[in-house]
Amino acid sequence: MKIKKILPIFGIIILVYIISSLNFNKIYLIFSQIRLEYTFFSLFAIFPILFVTNIQWQILLKKQKINVSFLYSFKNIFIGYFY
Repeated sequence: MKIKKILPIFGIIILVYIISSLNFNKIYLIFSQIRLEYTFFSLFAIFPILFVTNIQWQILLKKQKINVSFLYSFKNIFIGYFY
């Protein structure tokens, strides 16, 4: 068998091991202790960071003579952060 067919199986085995070793009660306890104000402020703090990151990408793309719209690159940044 080729190695490319075996690698996803190893990834799934590692994921199952990590999930099985988690202590969900402790995770819930930690998240329940977070103050809601901090969560609210952190959500608003991420948007300027994403905006500046998008501007940096726009500068790099223009230097490479690649024309991409601001919203399209902003969407791609969100996709990258998701993955």
